[in-house]
Amino acid sequence: MEHRITVSRRAFIGAAGVGAAAIGVAGCSGGGGIAGPTPSVEIVEVEKVFTVGSYDGAMNFGLDIKIKNNGDTEVTGSYLAYDGEATQGDEKLSDSYISTDEIEGIAGDDNVNGGEEGTVELVWELKNTDDPVTVVLEVYDVNYENKVEILNETYDLADAEAIESEAPFEVTVNSATVTDDGEGTSLLVLDLTYTNLGDEPMSFSSAVEMKLFQNGIELQSGYLPYNHPASDDTKEQNTYTEVQKDTSVPVLEVYELVDAAAPVEMQLIDWNSYDQRVVLDTTIELS
Repeated sequence: MEHRITVSRRAFIGAAGVGAAAIGVAGCSGGGGIAGPTPSVEIVEVEKVFTVGSYDGAMNFGLDIKIKNNGDTEVTGSYLAYDGEATQGDEKLSDSYISTDEIEGIAGDDNVNGGEEGTVELVWELKNTDDPVTVVLEVYDVNYENKVEILNETYDLADAEAIESEAPFEVTVNSATVTDDGEGTSLLVLDLTYTNLGDEPMSFSSAVEMKLFQNGIELQSGYLPYNHPASDDTKEQNTYTEVQKDTSVPVLEVYELVDAAAPVEMQLIDWNSYDQRVVLDTTIELS
């Protein structure tokens, strides 16, 4: 959803001047024909097909797979991924990792002991978020003589479950004002309201990462000179003040503009999230 924020101006002259999809599984015995070699690992069910972001901004593709371990040694998702391959088009995807203890609904890379069933997780870093992903998994047979293909499936990312974090806060933009510091530098003053939704006390500065760009250039933090009409000591101090759950405080943020008229693209990001969740994505029109 695109947001637009109305800006006021004020001059200042300073004193200084998919869930479990149906799949075709190879290597499992069918209703007729000659049975092939018994794979050391069989797929019981693909329980979840998902995408999830990572802390470094990459997007991951993952499978939670319920398996039967026919061998005598434990099996993990990384074990299956080692002899497997995930591709987008002609490009092979790199193995990835997500911190499953922070993400609800993700199985994790559990160990499945010999002769038992359990769920393992395989994760790869996507090249893009459009092209389908083909996953091919091979394992040795129980005699460790031949390789057996146990999965060969292509997944449409549009059908995958998109897993996202939930930000423990809300931020609303009350007003945006363009002013100056009295020495020729144009400033953008943002009057915000920060609400902590998490169980632990948290300040705006420790919860929110702000990214503002103008003409493709990242804006730097600024400051209002002493006795500026737009300044508010309480709101500026609230940036660093911890508040408890369901408590709201007004916050004042100041940035130096590179252009007094060009629109400003602003993102507010959950600093502590596993997927760097964008909580607010908006454009501030200055003209």
